Amino acid sequence: MRERLVSFEVRDPDPSVLVVTNLWPHEEDPAYGIFVKRQVDSLRKRGLRVDVLFARGYASPAAYAAAALKLARLSRAGRPGYDLVHVHGGETVLAAIAYRRAPIVASYLGDDLLGTRKADGRFPLARRLRRAVLRCSAYTVARTITKSREMEFALPERRRSRNDVIPSGVDARAFVPMPRAQARSVLGWDQNAKIVLFGGNPRFAGKRLWLAEAACAAAERQVGAIQLETMSGIAPQDVPLVMNASDCLLLTSITEGSPNVVKEALMCNVPVISTPVGDVADLLENVSPSWICAPSVDALAGAIAKCVRLGTRSNGRSTSLHLNTGMIAGLILGVYRELGLGDRPLPSARTASGTGDGGGRAEEPPMVVRAGWARRLGGS
Repeated sequence: MRERLVSFEVRDPDPSVLVVTNLWPHEEDPAYGIFVKRQVDSLRKRGLRVDVLFARGYASPAAYAAAALKLARLSRAGRPGYDLVHVHGGETVLAAIAYRRAPIVASYLGDDLLGTRKADGRFPLARRLRRAVLRCSAYTVARTITKSREMEFALPERRRSRNDVIPSGVDARAFVPMPRAQARSVLGWDQNAKIVLFGGNPRFAGKRLWLAEAACAAAERQVGAIQLETMSGIAPQDVPLVMNASDCLLLTSITEGSPNVVKEALMCNVPVISTPVGDVADLLENVSPSWICAPSVDALAGAIAKCVRLGTRSNGRSTSLHLNTGMIAGLILGVYRELGLGDRPLPSARTASGTGDGGGRAEEPPMVVRAGWARRLGGS
């Protein structure tokens, strides 16, 4: 039972870092936690030696207890231990503190610290308690990473000086612009349709699919039939194709940290329409066309109508290349260096075997640090 709930997904013969996560692609859902896997892959491309322990919290809360037991045994093992543990996902932090031989870095997700509201904005007691516990878990680790400044301010005040604001990166070589007509031809979509892509999992009430549907219905009265598509069931490797085939991305979430779906759309030069959530205002700064709207049917419908009438792509890629996974890996490695990692040298962000996302000659724009991101590199 424990082996099913907790397993090593990556094993290295001489690891220096242990990644513990409750988010990792698996057979039932190959897109689950794909952003964590991409971050790990980008670090490995830079030469970091990593093991990955996956606690399947989605299957049962018992996964966290099983992970804690496994980590406690590893902590007592006679063999050389890890130099650092990097945890992804709130509850996993509570399991990871069972490993006592190395400093812990905790990367939090948006709803870990901001909480998970219902679609109508209500915040049930159980969810408020979870949020409070996960906020306090920051006291148990050496360093924290949040995806946005809003999340940082949700940490206990005394822990904020030990936090870095580093959003998840996007694979800039996978998410590339392509002609909309070409993408639609591959998918078999109508070349003349007005297609809006929903930027969230329809199963989660907080993504507010109902609001997206209502906004599209209202926009139809201005521009004619609109097709609302979702990414449910889409394989991760096909997501860039679906994005490029769409007229725009529509995000109607009530809570977000730093939504990767927005960054992915930007890398494809797909216009974004969003409610004011997470760090979307920072992401869409200087992006045109793009819209940040009040979470009302009329406001969102007006933006959708304007977007499909324009029919143009955005300049999103040129404003967001600093968010590629290779650049973000450099920021993560900087956090690791500050924590020492014992006597083993870390690969240098400036001497990686390749550029951009690692390997080959991918784009490597100059480092740009937005306000609130990577304080140690000069952000404010």
